[in-house]
Amino acid sequence: MLELVQPMESETLQRMLRYGLATAMERIHLRPGHRPLAEGLGGPRELGYRQLSGDDTSAVAGHFLAAAQVSERLRESSADAAREVFLFMELRGGGLAEASFEVCRGGLAVTIELFQPLPRGQAAEVLEP
Repeated sequence: MLELVQPMESETLQRMLRYGLATAMERIHLRPGHRPLAEGLGGPRELGYRQLSGDDTSAVAGHFLAAAQVSERLRESSADAAREVFLFMELRGGGLAEASFEVCRGGLAVTIELFQPLPRGQAAEVLEP
């Protein structure tokens, strides 16, 4: 019997992002019809994962939407439709991942920027206009 491949699960995405942080990746590109491509410390390289489908990248977008955090200021604003929304997720064990999306042949292309956790005792100030 033929088994269908399931879209990328949240745990698989989390493992991929934590691996990216552990190996000093700066960016991961997910595009239907291609294997995940990583950038950082050297030339671009494919990750050991299967070729992605449009369902995979749509699932990744859903995982980011489910984990998205909106600032207090934007949450209380009545004019949020005119603002750009940045989707990021905090990774277990530290670090952040921010996703941007664009429509491409076969579905959505997802670019994920990875940010290393801050050293213990340090904090980042977020300045909002």
